Amino acid sequence: MTETVTTLELTGFDEAVTGLVTKYFTRRDRSLISGGSDTPAKTPFEPRMANAGTFDLFMFGNARLGGAGASEGGAVVLDNHDGGLDYLRGWGLDGRTMTLRRGTRGQSYPSAYTTLLKGTMLAPHFSMTDVTLRIRSRVAEVLNQTLQRDRYQGDNVLPDGVEGTEDDIKGLYKPEFWGKRLQIPVVLVNTSKNTYQVSRGVVISIDEVYVQGAATWTPGTQHSTLAALQAATVASGEYDYYLGDDADGSYLRLGSDPTGAVTVDATAPLNTVADIVDNILQSFAGIASAEIEGKAALNTANSAPVGCWSGTGQVTMGEAIFELLDTIGGFLTEKRNGNFLMGRLEAPSGTPALTITQTYVDETAGPPEIVTNSDIAREVPVYRVGVGYKKVYQVQTGGELAGAATQATRALVGEELRYSVYQDGGVLLLEGGAGELLLEGGAGSLLLEDVRSKHPLAGELIVPALYDDETDAQAEALRLFQLHGVDRELVNLPVVNRVTGSLNINDVVEVQLDRYNWGGGKLFRVVGISEDFNSEVTVLQLFG
Repeated sequence: MTETVTTLELTGFDEAVTGLVTKYFTRRDRSLISGGSDTPAKTPFEPRMANAGTFDLFMFGNARLGGAGASEGGAVVLDNHDGGLDYLRGWGLDGRTMTLRRGTRGQSYPSAYTTLLKGTMLAPHFSMTDVTLRIRSRVAEVLNQTLQRDRYQGDNVLPDGVEGTEDDIKGLYKPEFWGKRLQIPVVLVNTSKNTYQVSRGVVISIDEVYVQGAATWTPGTQHSTLAALQAATVASGEYDYYLGDDADGSYLRLGSDPTGAVTVDATAPLNTVADIVDNILQSFAGIASAEIEGKAALNTANSAPVGCWSGTGQVTMGEAIFELLDTIGGFLTEKRNGNFLMGRLEAPSGTPALTITQTYVDETAGPPEIVTNSDIAREVPVYRVGVGYKKVYQVQTGGELAGAATQATRALVGEELRYSVYQDGGVLLLEGGAGELLLEGGAGSLLLEDVRSKHPLAGELIVPALYDDETDAQAEALRLFQLHGVDRELVNLPVVNRVTGSLNINDVVEVQLDRYNWGGGKLFRVVGISEDFNSEVTVLQLFG
């Protein structure tokens, strides 16, 4: 019988050689010496893995089908009862790479082995008997970082400067901006010259300037540098502007003192969810382009224009990324190879990557089970879906608005979001905070009983999205209704991991079991992978 071998590659910084060193291990009950043509050649793999480890990957989170989430990491335990690994205590292992592979004795290493997991380590835990290598979630680490790059220094020497003073905006974050947004409350950075900052970076255009909701200010001169803008004489009732660069940001100046809040409509580079998330990961989190997968496919799935403006309060990358991804039902997770993967939850379709029959089911980890979706309003199908659009970043009502503000502007700025709502029978409009549903189209076209006649507890799914256009919100509301407005199954299925090693989140599998009408084969999408490399069982969480 062919013997299966699980290996661990561990890379750390060794001060003795002032550089990175890689060590090789196998499970405690196995031994291995690589072949002469392997990489590395003729190298002993120490049999020290007492526990080959566990690791969880999820599309959104355990038993969830939307919203923010991240993989949960894991751990590998090495046997150190004899002190043979004490030297690792002096190594720098945090932030370094570890790789788990599986193959059969005699296969070429590593080319013929399957990569089970490539992860980054936290600082290890040492005891008198064990060394526990803790695997971090790369996604979780990125999501916890602050999005904004810079803060206002508060060091203006008026009338000069664009950093504010210690009495106004010192210490606030400079806003980040992508896409197209409405009613952005620009930041007053110089009170002597009425200079306002739109974004820390470049903008394509400043489309409208409002004071107390009134668009009565006339565009003046576009300047090529910030210095030229600050040196200009701006006519009363006009605004000059500088579209900026990444070195100093984008600004406008008013030619006279405003009577109230100044807001703008503006457009910045990048306007799809996939492009913006990719930009955050690369330019803000420092992730290499080669380590990010799924951008092109996600743009193909949904390239609707969106916008995101961070404001001056602290925003984490996770908050920004998942507000964007929630807009299109998207996700961000990791692959086994350690790369980031973005995508969108879809109903399963196409050719399955694996067909699972009873032969592959291993109930040592528990029997297969249909689990409850823990997302609010999705324990059963939903009968109504609402998706937001035209987000306003400064709500203004009543006396906050000038008399010259138009009725259209008053209606817009009176609510943060508008909603396109779909439920059986038609598309509706959700009127802001009042919650009143008004039918678009002919009366009597709603069939409210279609879902709730079978599921009286069917609820609503409301997504406060970042679409610019109502038609894009309508299309997403319909898509989500078709996805979540019908009976679906969320299944935990324990499978021998000799057949699951190449599966990743978002892959499609077919299940052929003689239960729940699966005998003829039913397609499911992989939304969770819980690995136990020691027991050699994988619990797949499947949606279909």
